[in-house]
Amino acid sequence: MKPTHCTTALLLLLLLLTTACSAQQKTTVPTPTETSAEAITVWQLTHIKQRPVHYTLGMEPATLLVNAEAHTLHGSSGCNHYFAPYEASGTQLRIGAIGASKTICPDAFMKIERTYLNLLSKVNNYSLQGDTLRLLQDGDLLLQYQACTPQD
Repeated sequence: MKPTHCTTALLLLLLLLTTACSAQQKTTVPTPTETSAEAITVWQLTHIKQRPVHYTLGMEPATLLVNAEAHTLHGSSGCNHYFAPYEASGTQLRIGAIGASKTICPDAFMKIERTYLNLLSKVNNYSLQGDTLRLLQDGDLLLQYQACTPQD
């Protein structure tokens, strides 16, 4: 049986997806060094600037996990997973170059992700009050998180 153009295109698409998934699994993402789950704080994004974040069906919540020993942070940006080094002194915070996986998601998810990662790169200080973490630029709120319990 002679393959059609549609069959060939479908096979190429499957090959690309398989290759993308394989490459994505090889991405090294720093993990927290704490040994107990209770010691790990997962911060879930609740506000972008002053606006509440509303997660739509199928969108992974944006999260932030900090590895203080390795001076790295990582999490979900709603579609992809990201990671970056950081430096902190007092309430001053500088986030280095942000790397991320390259999964393609619906346009609405990608728009939120681009905004999130762009704002994350501009952070230069933070505020921590109870279970609320605020990432700021010169005192202005960029991103706000709520502490949550990691899912098993």
